[in-house]
Amino acid sequence: MTLPADLDLDCFRGDTFEYAFTGLDFTDYEKVYFTVKENYRDLDSEAIIQISSASGLVILNGASGSVSGSSSASITIDSGSTVATVHIKASVTDELEYNVDNYFYDLQMVKSDEEVETLEAGVFTLVRDVTRTIT
Repeated sequence: MTLPADLDLDCFRGDTFEYAFTGLDFTDYEKVYFTVKENYRDLDSEAIIQISSASGLVILNGASGSVSGSSSASITIDSGSTVATVHIKASVTDELEYNVDNYFYDLQMVKSDEEVETLEAGVFTLVRDVTRTIT
């Protein structure tokens, strides 16, 4: 078993967030999840955000992600099965609750044989935005 890479991410609240996790092996994947929580022990249903490659936005601020629509966040896997790109629209990051500076995230894969592997994990810093009105 290989330990996941420890990679820290920064997200400006109210900005579009996109990050490409590279050099990974998504062969035979069924689903990929990107989850951000305030505490490791929090339930998935308490996550500040959870995104699935199969259904888009699943959880937002501890509630069903359908309030913003599943297309407002996504995980795409490239055709070579080595890159997972997480994309979150600005309208979603604007809704993220700011409780602490640093949250915890992981990128987890469920394979077609139900094997689960955490590929990346680290600190997810939600940076407060200064400009709040953009019209």
